[in-house]
Amino acid sequence: VYLTYSNPRAITSDNFINVETLELDTYFNDYVREAFKPVGVYLNFWQPTLKSKSAKRFVVMMINDKDKSVDGSLEFSIENSKGEKLLTKTEAFHLNKFGQNTYYVDVVVPDYEGDCLIKATAKYNNQLENTLSRRKVRIEK
Repeated sequence: VYLTYSNPRAITSDNFINVETLELDTYFNDYVREAFKPVGVYLNFWQPTLKSKSAKRFVVMMINDKDKSVDGSLEFSIENSKGEKLLTKTEAFHLNKFGQNTYYVDVVVPDYEGDCLIKATAKYNNQLENTLSRRKVRIEK
């Protein structure tokens, strides 16, 4: 769906900066490239805000499109707008070939107020490859 319909009354348009060289829009490429990786990560979270110091369970779904099993580490983090990690949790993961699994990450939301980025990152193949799922959120007191 790289070439989409451009209409002044619609909210869709081309995702290319240059169609002749097939150069994708920087922001589009930044997010979409993760969707085409063979190990997929999906952070199932779409709330605009979180309450500071509240207990929260995050759901991270993973899928393996490879024909061999994959082992690695799943890192969950919350970063402030400066990229500083306010919280990090890491656990090992295993995905069977063509398999899927769901992981639950229980945290206490950091004592912080402001815009943040929640990340779920799968690192595998001896930490040489990774797949990222991320969400913007505002932490409120």
